Amino acid sequence: MKNIALLATVLTAGLSWAGAQTWDTQYGTYTLKGCYPSASMIRCDFSFVLTAENTLNLQPNTGRYEVVAADGKTYEATKVSAGGSPMTNAINLNFYKGVAVPISVIFAAPSSTRTFSVIAMEGVPMNNIQVRGSTPTPVVTTPPTATAPAGVPTGFSLRLSNCKVANGTYTCTATLTPAR
Repeated sequence: MKNIALLATVLTAGLSWAGAQTWDTQYGTYTLKGCYPSASMIRCDFSFVLTAENTLNLQPNTGRYEVVAADGKTYEATKVSAGGSPMTNAINLNFYKGVAVPISVIFAAPSSTRTFSVIAMEGVPMNNIQVRGSTPTPVVTTPPTATAPAGVPTGFSLRLSNCKVANGTYTCTATLTPAR
């Protein structure tokens, strides 16, 4: 396990942009989920998926994040959260390969802000970020494919459709078709 500062190495090491809001770093993939008003400030949500190591210890903290509003005014982060931890000034967290870890950052920018010219993390900019409405848009992902455990009848194909997620639980319509 390596002990490094989150984003100090992750974001400054050989970035290759995969899109406007997702990029690959030396250790994994980092994605901006969005920014939106939160109380009297702005909250931005990210995820980080470790790809280079099995386990890596990282320390997200407020000193690593800042934004520049469309009017040119710079705002520093006031709180950070990672992996479901409470909002604080600094966190020490283990990241595991292939697991998306949510990271949220609160910036002192006014909640009326609608655009950031730049979000800078360890001096690495991401440009032209829109601030969304008053609540974050939930991210819905498809449940992973599973194989039948020993003793479970096979010979059917299973099709899941209309999947919805609520509180971490998937509800789907299942169609079983006998294999021919």
